[in-house]
Amino acid sequence: MDKIIEAKDITYIYPDGTIAVEKANFCLFKGERVAIVGPNGSGKSTFIKLLAGLIEPTEGKINFYGKEKIKERELRRRFGILLQNPDDVLFNTTVMEDLEFAPAQIGMEKKDFIAIMEEIVDLLDIKNLLEKPPFRLSEGQKQRAALASILTMKPEVIF
Repeated sequence: MDKIIEAKDITYIYPDGTIAVEKANFCLFKGERVAIVGPNGSGKSTFIKLLAGLIEPTEGKINFYGKEKIKERELRRRFGILLQNPDDVLFNTTVMEDLEFAPAQIGMEKKDFIAIMEEIVDLLDIKNLLEKPPFRLSEGQKQRAALASILTMKPEVIF
């Protein structure tokens, strides 16, 4: 199996000295599904940010696709991050603009994006939301729109 992420003895310490993650090890292989569980404040979100390459560990190493260094744009193309609060993802004037935003940032061709978007819109049943402002959606609709914005990038890994 292909290793996508390998974290070795990673620690993350916040500037105030709080240890969020300590000496953690983790491997994610292609095709695996993994759940990170724990009580509130146990470092799950910080751990995900580390694995997604959003923050660097204070100690330890994280390899992506067998490499210690990988370009940020490459990570953004391969990894999709669905945040807890959909309002953190949906910030454009319409849902459609939000769906178009991320693929444009990773250099996806518009023709490729349109075919993918149509499939995702049908899958998540959000066609009626495309021209609506995200702030006018219910929480459930926002969550589906946020998920659609991630799925349109066709990421290999979704956090």
